[in-house]
Amino acid sequence: MPPRRLGRLSLLDLVDEAIAGLLMRPGRTALTILGSVVGMAAIIATIGIAQSSEDRILSRFEEFGGSFVIVGRTSPDSSTVLDLASDVIPSDADARLSHVEGIEAVGLLSVVDLGSGTVESGLVGNTAGQSEFQLPVVAATPEIFAAARASIREGRLFDAGHSSRGDRVAVVGSRAATRLHIHSLEGQPAIFVEGIPLVVIGLLENVGDQERLLDSIIVPSGTAAKAFGTVGVDEVVIRTSPGAATDVGRRVATTLSPNNPSALEVRVPREPIAVRSAISGDLDTLIFVLAGLALLTGAIGIANVMLVAVLERVSEIGVRRSLGATRAQIAMQFLLEAALIGLIGGVVASSLGLVTVVGVSAVRGWTPTMDSWVPLVTPIAGVFEGLVAGLLPARRAASLHPMEALRTTG
Repeated sequence: MPPRRLGRLSLLDLVDEAIAGLLMRPGRTALTILGSVVGMAAIIATIGIAQSSEDRILSRFEEFGGSFVIVGRTSPDSSTVLDLASDVIPSDADARLSHVEGIEAVGLLSVVDLGSGTVESGLVGNTAGQSEFQLPVVAATPEIFAAARASIREGRLFDAGHSSRGDRVAVVGSRAATRLHIHSLEGQPAIFVEGIPLVVIGLLENVGDQERLLDSIIVPSGTAAKAFGTVGVDEVVIRTSPGAATDVGRRVATTLSPNNPSALEVRVPREPIAVRSAISGDLDTLIFVLAGLALLTGAIGIANVMLVAVLERVSEIGVRRSLGATRAQIAMQFLLEAALIGLIGGVVASSLGLVTVVGVSAVRGWTPTMDSWVPLVTPIAGVFEGLVAGLLPARRAASLHPMEALRTTG
Protein backbone atom coordinates (compact mmCIF):
# COMPACT_ATOMS: atom_id res chain seq x y z
CA MET A 1 0.00 0.00 0.00
CA PRO A 2 1.38 3.44 -0.89
CA PRO A 3 1.88 5.73 2.14
CA ARG A 4 -1.02 8.01 2.96
CA ARG A 5 -0.27 11.63 2.08
CA LEU A 6 -0.92 14.31 4.66
CA GLY A 7 -3.54 16.84 3.77
CA ARG A 8 -2.53 20.27 2.61
CA LEU A 9 -1.11 22.19 5.60
CA SER A 10 -2.25 25.77 6.05
CA LEU A 11 0.16 28.62 6.72
CA LEU A 12 -1.14 28.78 10.29
CA ASP A 13 -0.26 25.11 10.79
CA LEU A 14 3.24 25.71 9.48
CA VAL A 15 3.65 28.71 11.78
CA ASP A 16 2.57 26.56 14.75
CA GLU A 17 5.15 23.95 13.79
CA ALA A 18 7.84 26.60 13.42
CA ILE A 19 7.08 28.09 16.84
CA ALA A 20 7.13 24.63 18.39
CA GLY A 21 10.51 23.97 16.78
CA LEU A 22 11.95 27.19 18.22
CA LEU A 23 10.58 26.49 21.70
CA MET A 24 12.21 23.06 21.78
CA ARG A 25 15.51 24.75 22.64
CA PRO A 26 14.65 28.20 24.04
CA GLY A 27 18.16 29.00 25.24
CA ARG A 28 19.71 28.50 21.81
CA THR A 29 16.86 30.38 20.15
CA ALA A 30 17.33 33.33 22.53
CA LEU A 31 21.06 33.51 21.84
CA THR A 32 20.45 33.39 18.09
CA ILE A 33 17.90 36.19 18.36
CA LEU A 34 20.36 38.17 20.49
CA GLY A 35 22.99 37.93 17.77
CA SER A 36 20.51 39.26 15.23
CA VAL A 37 19.37 42.01 17.61
CA VAL A 38 22.89 43.33 18.19
CA GLY A 39 23.57 43.71 14.48
CA MET A 40 20.30 45.41 13.56
CA ALA A 41 20.23 47.59 16.69
CA ALA A 42 23.71 48.80 15.73
CA ILE A 43 22.35 49.77 12.32
CA ILE A 44 19.47 51.77 13.80
CA ALA A 45 21.73 53.44 16.36
CA THR A 46 24.24 54.33 13.65
CA ILE A 47 21.55 55.84 11.42
CA GLY A 48 19.97 57.81 14.27
CA ILE A 49 23.26 59.08 15.69
CA ALA A 50 24.51 59.98 12.21
CA GLN A 51 21.36 61.94 11.39
CA SER A 52 21.34 63.68 14.76
CA SER A 53 25.01 64.62 14.50
CA GLU A 54 24.46 65.74 10.88
CA ASP A 55 21.93 68.32 12.06
CA ARG A 56 24.34 69.42 14.77
CA ILE A 57 27.17 69.77 12.25
CA LEU A 58 24.99 71.88 9.98
CA SER A 59 23.85 74.11 12.82
CA ARG A 60 27.48 74.67 13.85
CA PHE A 61 28.36 75.37 10.21
CA GLU A 62 25.65 78.01 9.98
CA GLU A 63 26.60 79.44 13.37
CA PHE A 64 30.26 79.94 12.46
CA GLY A 65 31.55 79.38 8.93
CA GLY A 66 28.10 79.55 7.40
CA SER A 67 27.27 83.02 8.76
CA PHE A 68 30.17 85.08 7.43
CA VAL A 69 30.23 87.17 4.26
CA ILE A 70 33.52 88.76 3.16
CA VAL A 71 33.61 91.72 0.78
CA GLY A 72 36.80 92.72 -1.01
CA ARG A 73 38.88 92.02 -4.08
CA THR A 74 41.64 89.47 -3.88
CA SER A 75 44.77 89.93 -5.92
CA PRO A 76 45.41 87.24 -8.59
CA ASP A 77 48.26 85.62 -6.69
CA SER A 78 46.95 85.78 -3.15
CA SER A 79 43.85 84.67 -1.30
CA THR A 80 44.57 86.55 1.90
CA VAL A 81 46.07 89.97 1.10
CA LEU A 82 43.55 92.31 -0.49
CA ASP A 83 44.55 94.66 -3.30
CA LEU A 84 41.94 97.41 -3.42
CA ALA A 85 41.92 101.06 -4.30
CA SER A 86 41.10 103.11 -1.23
CA ASP A 87 37.86 104.41 -2.70
CA VAL A 88 36.38 101.12 -3.93
CA ILE A 89 34.81 100.34 -0.56
CA PRO A 90 33.31 103.44 1.08
CA SER A 91 34.56 104.40 4.50
CA ASP A 92 31.00 104.36 5.81
CA ALA A 93 30.38 100.81 4.60
CA ASP A 94 29.28 99.70 8.06
CA ALA A 95 26.62 102.45 8.18
CA ARG A 96 25.36 101.58 4.70
CA LEU A 97 24.99 97.93 5.62
CA SER A 98 23.34 98.54 8.99
CA HIS A 99 19.88 98.56 7.40
CA VAL A 100 20.29 95.35 5.40
CA GLU A 101 18.11 92.63 6.82
CA GLY A 102 19.94 89.56 8.10
CA ILE A 103 23.17 91.37 9.09
CA GLU A 104 24.14 91.17 12.76
CA ALA A 105 27.54 92.89 12.78
CA VAL A 106 29.89 94.61 10.31
CA GLY A 107 33.62 95.14 10.80
CA LEU A 108 36.02 97.05 8.53
CA LEU A 109 39.64 96.10 7.97
CA SER A 110 42.59 97.87 6.35
CA VAL A 111 46.09 96.54 5.81
CA VAL A 112 48.78 98.80 7.32
CA ASP A 113 51.59 99.09 4.78
CA LEU A 114 54.82 98.82 6.73
CA GLY A 115 57.05 98.66 3.67
CA SER A 116 60.31 97.26 4.97
CA GLY A 117 59.38 98.08 8.54
CA THR A 118 59.24 95.49 11.26
CA VAL A 119 57.48 94.83 14.51
CA GLU A 120 59.68 94.78 17.59
CA SER A 121 58.97 93.22 20.93
CA GLY A 122 59.28 95.70 23.78
CA LEU A 123 59.64 93.11 26.51
CA VAL A 124 62.41 93.92 28.96
CA GLY A 125 64.80 91.06 29.49
CA ASN A 126 63.71 89.12 26.42
CA THR A 127 66.12 86.22 26.20
CA ALA A 128 64.53 84.46 23.23
CA GLY A 129 67.06 85.98 20.85
CA GLN A 130 64.97 87.47 18.03
CA SER A 131 63.30 90.80 18.76
CA GLU A 132 62.23 91.99 15.26
CA PHE A 133 59.50 90.25 13.30
CA GLN A 134 57.68 90.51 10.01
CA LEU A 135 54.07 90.42 11.15
CA PRO A 136 50.93 91.72 9.45
CA VAL A 137 49.41 94.83 11.02
CA VAL A 138 45.77 95.61 10.29
CA ALA A 139 43.61 98.57 11.18
CA ALA A 140 40.07 97.73 12.21
CA THR A 141 36.92 99.24 13.53
CA PRO A 142 35.92 98.01 17.01
CA GLU A 143 32.98 96.11 15.47
CA ILE A 144 35.40 93.68 13.79
CA PHE A 145 35.52 91.60 16.96
CA ALA A 146 31.75 91.17 17.06
CA ALA A 147 31.66 90.44 13.33
CA ALA A 148 34.37 87.78 13.65
CA ARG A 149 32.93 86.31 16.88
CA ALA A 150 36.25 87.03 18.54
CA SER A 151 37.03 86.14 22.13
CA ILE A 152 40.02 87.17 24.19
CA ARG A 153 42.34 85.07 26.26
CA GLU A 154 43.44 87.96 28.45
CA GLY A 155 42.90 91.70 28.66
CA ARG A 156 40.25 93.61 26.73
CA LEU A 157 39.32 94.72 23.20
CA PHE A 158 39.68 98.28 22.03
CA ASP A 159 36.53 100.36 21.58
CA ALA A 160 35.29 103.43 19.71
CA GLY A 161 36.93 105.70 22.29
CA HIS A 162 40.39 104.28 21.59
CA SER A 163 39.83 104.80 17.86
CA SER A 164 38.46 108.35 18.03
CA ARG A 165 41.31 109.49 20.32
CA GLY A 166 43.95 107.68 18.31
CA ASP A 167 45.21 105.82 21.40
CA ARG A 168 48.34 103.84 20.72
CA VAL A 169 47.00 100.45 21.74
CA ALA A 170 46.84 97.08 20.00
CA VAL A 171 45.16 93.71 20.29
CA VAL A 172 47.45 90.84 19.31
CA GLY A 173 46.39 87.47 17.90
CA SER A 174 47.46 84.44 19.93
CA ARG A 175 49.88 83.12 17.30
CA ALA A 176 51.44 86.55 16.77
CA ALA A 177 51.77 86.93 20.56
CA THR A 178 53.66 83.63 20.71
CA ARG A 179 56.13 84.86 18.11
CA LEU A 180 56.56 88.11 20.03
CA HIS A 181 57.07 86.12 23.25
CA ILE A 182 54.08 87.83 24.88
CA HIS A 183 52.46 85.23 27.13
CA SER A 184 50.82 87.56 29.64
CA LEU A 185 49.69 91.16 29.89
CA GLU A 186 51.23 91.57 33.29
CA GLY A 187 53.38 94.70 33.27
CA GLN A 188 51.57 96.16 30.23
CA PRO A 189 53.84 94.83 27.47
CA ALA A 190 54.46 97.08 24.48
CA ILE A 191 55.44 96.50 20.87
CA PHE A 192 57.02 98.86 18.36
CA VAL A 193 55.65 99.16 14.83
CA GLU A 194 58.01 101.21 12.66
CA GLY A 195 59.37 102.55 15.93
CA ILE A 196 55.95 103.68 17.17
CA PRO A 197 55.11 102.16 20.57
CA LEU A 198 51.79 100.41 21.04
CA VAL A 199 50.55 99.05 24.35
CA VAL A 200 49.13 95.53 24.08
CA ILE A 201 45.75 95.57 25.83
CA GLY A 202 44.35 92.21 24.72
CA LEU A 203 45.27 88.78 23.38
CA LEU A 204 42.85 87.16 20.93
CA GLU A 205 42.00 83.49 21.43
CA ASN A 206 39.28 82.64 18.87
CA VAL A 207 38.07 84.50 15.78
CA GLY A 208 35.57 82.20 14.08
CA ASP A 209 36.88 81.46 10.59
CA GLN A 210 38.96 84.69 10.40
CA GLU A 211 42.10 82.73 11.26
CA ARG A 212 44.51 85.30 9.85
CA LEU A 213 43.67 87.69 12.69
CA LEU A 214 45.41 85.28 15.06
CA ASP A 215 48.66 86.00 13.18
CA SER A 216 48.11 89.76 13.12
CA ILE A 217 48.49 92.86 15.21
CA ILE A 218 45.19 94.73 15.23
CA VAL A 219 45.10 98.46 15.92
CA PRO A 220 42.13 100.86 15.98
CA SER A 221 41.41 102.45 12.60
CA GLY A 222 41.73 105.96 14.13
CA THR A 223 45.12 105.07 15.56
CA ALA A 224 46.30 103.67 12.22
CA ALA A 225 45.23 106.86 10.44
CA LYS A 226 47.12 109.14 12.87
CA ALA A 227 50.22 107.00 13.41
CA PHE A 228 50.70 105.33 10.00
CA GLY A 229 48.56 107.33 7.61
CA THR A 230 46.40 104.32 6.80
CA VAL A 231 43.09 105.38 5.26
CA GLY A 232 40.36 103.60 3.32
CA VAL A 233 38.82 100.17 3.74
CA ASP A 234 40.31 97.01 2.29
CA GLU A 235 37.84 94.42 3.52
CA VAL A 236 34.41 94.18 5.07
CA VAL A 237 33.64 91.27 7.41
CA ILE A 238 29.92 90.69 7.82
CA ARG A 239 28.31 88.35 10.32
CA THR A 240 24.82 87.32 9.32
CA SER A 241 22.02 85.56 11.09
CA PRO A 242 21.92 81.79 10.44
CA GLY A 243 20.66 81.01 6.95
CA ALA A 244 20.86 84.63 5.71
CA ALA A 245 24.40 84.61 4.26
CA THR A 246 23.38 83.81 0.69
CA ASP A 247 20.68 86.49 0.59
CA VAL A 248 23.00 89.09 2.13
CA GLY A 249 25.74 88.17 -0.33
CA ARG A 250 23.45 88.89 -3.28
CA ARG A 251 22.69 92.44 -2.07
CA VAL A 252 25.86 93.65 -0.43
CA ALA A 253 27.85 94.62 -3.57
CA THR A 254 25.04 96.80 -4.91
CA THR A 255 24.59 98.41 -1.50
CA LEU A 256 28.27 99.32 -1.15
CA SER A 257 29.00 100.21 -4.77
CA PRO A 258 25.76 100.85 -6.66
CA ASN A 259 27.56 102.35 -9.67
CA ASN A 260 30.08 99.55 -10.06
CA PRO A 261 29.09 96.45 -8.05
CA SER A 262 31.30 94.23 -10.21
CA ALA A 263 34.36 95.94 -8.69
CA LEU A 264 33.75 94.02 -5.48
CA GLU A 265 34.20 90.35 -4.82
CA VAL A 266 31.71 88.94 -2.35
CA ARG A 267 32.62 85.64 -0.76
CA VAL A 268 29.78 83.69 0.77
CA PRO A 269 29.87 80.25 2.41
CA ARG A 270 28.68 77.17 0.62
CA GLU A 271 24.96 76.65 0.56
CA PRO A 272 23.76 74.65 3.58
CA ILE A 273 21.85 72.41 1.17
CA ALA A 274 25.08 71.52 -0.62
CA VAL A 275 26.81 70.86 2.70
CA ARG A 276 23.88 68.72 3.84
CA SER A 277 24.06 66.69 0.61
CA ALA A 278 27.80 66.14 0.99
CA ILE A 279 27.49 65.11 4.63
CA SER A 280 24.49 62.90 3.90
CA GLY A 281 26.33 61.16 1.08
CA ASP A 282 29.31 60.31 3.28
CA LEU A 283 27.11 59.15 6.15
CA ASP A 284 24.89 57.08 3.85
CA THR A 285 27.94 55.26 2.51
CA LEU A 286 29.10 54.50 6.04
CA ILE A 287 25.62 53.33 7.05
CA PHE A 288 25.25 51.02 4.05
CA VAL A 289 28.62 49.39 4.75
CA LEU A 290 27.81 48.88 8.44
CA ALA A 291 24.31 47.63 7.62
CA GLY A 292 25.67 45.09 5.16
CA LEU A 293 28.23 43.80 7.65
CA ALA A 294 25.66 43.60 10.45
CA LEU A 295 23.10 41.74 8.31
CA LEU A 296 25.78 39.38 7.02
CA THR A 297 26.96 38.60 10.55
CA GLY A 298 23.41 37.98 11.76
CA ALA A 299 22.57 35.81 8.76
CA ILE A 300 25.65 33.64 9.29
CA GLY A 301 24.69 33.15 12.94
CA ILE A 302 21.12 32.13 12.07
CA ALA A 303 22.32 29.81 9.30
CA ASN A 304 24.76 28.04 11.62
CA VAL A 305 22.12 27.49 14.31
CA MET A 306 19.57 26.24 11.79
CA LEU A 307 22.06 23.80 10.27
CA VAL A 308 22.74 22.38 13.74
CA ALA A 309 18.98 22.16 14.32
CA VAL A 310 18.56 20.15 11.11
CA LEU A 311 21.20 17.65 12.24
CA GLU A 312 19.61 17.31 15.68
CA ARG A 313 16.10 16.87 14.29
CA VAL A 314 16.82 14.24 11.65
CA SER A 315 14.50 11.76 13.40
CA GLU A 316 11.68 14.30 13.47
CA ILE A 317 12.17 15.00 9.79
CA GLY A 318 12.20 11.26 9.01
CA VAL A 319 8.96 10.64 10.92
CA ARG A 320 7.22 13.60 9.27
CA ARG A 321 8.33 12.48 5.82
CA SER A 322 7.20 8.89 6.54
CA LEU A 323 3.76 10.19 7.52
CA GLY A 324 3.46 11.98 4.19
CA ALA A 325 4.95 15.45 4.67
CA THR A 326 6.31 16.81 1.41
CA ARG A 327 9.77 18.27 0.84
CA ALA A 328 8.19 21.70 0.38
CA GLN A 329 6.46 21.48 3.76
CA ILE A 330 9.68 20.52 5.52
CA ALA A 331 11.58 23.34 3.79
CA MET A 332 8.81 25.82 4.60
CA GLN A 333 8.87 24.90 8.29
CA PHE A 334 12.60 25.64 8.62
CA LEU A 335 12.31 28.81 6.54
CA LEU A 336 9.55 30.03 8.84
CA GLU A 337 11.65 29.26 11.91
CA ALA A 338 14.52 31.34 10.51
CA ALA A 339 12.12 34.14 9.50
CA LEU A 340 10.58 34.20 12.98
CA ILE A 341 14.05 34.57 14.51
CA GLY A 342 14.73 37.50 12.19
CA LEU A 343 11.32 39.07 12.87
CA ILE A 344 11.67 38.93 16.65
CA GLY A 345 15.24 40.23 16.37
CA GLY A 346 14.07 43.12 14.17
CA VAL A 347 11.33 44.18 16.59
CA VAL A 348 13.65 44.07 19.61
CA ALA A 349 16.41 45.81 17.65
CA SER A 350 14.05 48.68 16.72
CA SER A 351 13.26 49.36 20.36
CA LEU A 352 16.86 49.00 21.51
CA GLY A 353 18.20 51.18 18.70
CA LEU A 354 15.70 53.96 19.42
CA VAL A 355 16.59 53.93 23.12
CA THR A 356 20.29 54.13 22.22
CA VAL A 357 19.78 57.11 19.90
CA VAL A 358 17.74 59.01 22.51
CA GLY A 359 20.29 58.23 25.22
CA VAL A 360 23.33 59.33 23.18
CA SER A 361 21.52 62.48 22.02
CA ALA A 362 20.62 63.36 25.59
CA VAL A 363 24.21 62.94 26.75
CA ARG A 364 25.59 64.99 23.84
CA GLY A 365 22.89 67.65 23.98
CA TRP A 366 21.63 66.89 20.46
CA THR A 367 18.10 66.78 19.17
CA PRO A 368 17.39 63.10 18.36
CA THR A 369 16.58 62.80 14.67
CA MET A 370 15.65 59.74 12.65
CA ASP A 371 13.61 59.02 9.55
CA SER A 372 10.30 57.45 10.55
CA TRP A 373 10.72 54.56 8.15
CA VAL A 374 13.90 53.23 9.80
CA PRO A 375 12.34 51.47 12.83
CA LEU A 376 9.46 50.22 10.65
CA VAL A 377 11.71 48.67 8.03
CA THR A 378 13.94 46.90 10.55
CA PRO A 379 11.53 43.99 11.27
CA ILE A 380 11.11 43.51 7.52
CA ALA A 381 14.88 43.47 7.13
CA GLY A 382 15.02 40.90 9.94
CA VAL A 383 12.56 38.64 8.11
CA PHE A 384 14.59 38.96 4.91
CA GLU A 385 17.77 38.17 6.82
CA GLY A 386 16.15 35.07 8.33
CA LEU A 387 14.82 33.84 5.00
CA VAL A 388 18.20 34.19 3.33
CA ALA A 389 19.94 32.51 6.27
CA GLY A 390 17.39 29.67 6.29
CA LEU A 391 17.70 28.73 2.61
CA LEU A 392 20.59 26.30 3.01
CA PRO A 393 19.29 24.60 6.20
CA ALA A 394 15.79 24.30 4.67
CA ARG A 395 17.19 22.78 1.51
CA ARG A 396 19.23 20.30 3.51
CA ALA A 397 16.26 19.31 5.64
CA ALA A 398 14.03 18.86 2.58
CA SER A 399 16.62 16.70 0.83
CA LEU A 400 16.64 14.04 3.58
CA HIS A 401 15.04 10.76 2.46
CA PRO A 402 12.61 9.32 5.05
CA MET A 403 14.32 5.89 5.21
CA GLU A 404 17.81 7.40 5.46
CA ALA A 405 16.62 9.73 8.20
CA LEU A 406 15.06 6.93 10.22
CA ARG A 407 18.04 4.69 9.66
CA THR A 408 20.40 7.43 10.85
CA THR A 409 18.54 7.83 14.10
CA GLY A 410 17.71 4.21 14.60
